[in-house]
Amino acid sequence: MKQSNQETRKQGFTALITVLIVSAITIAAATTLVFLSTSESLLGFSANQSHETVQIGDSCAEEAYFRLKSNQSYSGGTIVLGNGSCDITVTGSGGNGSTRTIVASSTISTSIGSFTRRIAATTTLVTNTAGNATTSDLTSWQE
Repeated sequence: MKQSNQETRKQGFTALITVLIVSAITIAAATTLVFLSTSESLLGFSANQSHETVQIGDSCAEEAYFRLKSNQSYSGGTIVLGNGSCDITVTGSGGNGSTRTIVASSTISTSIGSFTRRIAATTTLVTNTAGNATTSDLTSWQE
């Protein structure tokens, strides 16, 4: 039996609508996946930069700690490490038994923004009786 021209058109129209709906769903799913992968990439990058910023801050605070042991009048400065920099401030004064606070603020600047971390450490300087050697006791360390 031969189909009429009108029935053939209805079947063709139904097939075309089905193809358009399936294509729209596929494009929507693909677009969603692209946005999700982009977001995950940015989150991963941000986490990596944040960890690097903490490592730079830790390194700067340790450097300040060792410089303070060799020079009790050390008051801080700026250190450039890798992709970032760190500003160190040492507060407090006095000789044997004096407490110093070291604040290291590290920053990394990227194309998507800046990452900053602040580390504060407290140390007590201890000088031997001859006054020719200084050690220090690290009493606190916090991010």
